[in-house]
Amino acid sequence: MHGHVRTITGDKPISMIKVSVYRPDLALIACASASADGSYSVDVPAGERVMVRFDTHHSLDPADSRQPSLVTEVVVDGTVPLDHHLVPWAQFADTARAGRRLIGRT
Repeated sequence: MHGHVRTITGDKPISMIKVSVYRPDLALIACASASADGSYSVDVPAGERVMVRFDTHHSLDPADSRQPSLVTEVVVDGTVPLDHHLVPWAQFADTARAGRRLIGRT
């Protein structure tokens, strides 16, 4: 599983976001931190149903200026990235972007 963490406005990379992947029984499979270009990669078998958490814990700079983490359930596909966009605190994205979002790009 791989992707990028970016701002929703300006599409700029956000580093140091912890990406945690869990099985449905909440057993942790893997963790990674987004690099300087916002990219992350974790080893998860294709076809596995997982929950993904993008952790904006206050100790991860510059995450303290972003909305809290998002957890989503997905089926892993090694070819399609799972990109995550974060909205700054106390701001809203336009209706086309509708807050935080997850995007799969081919």
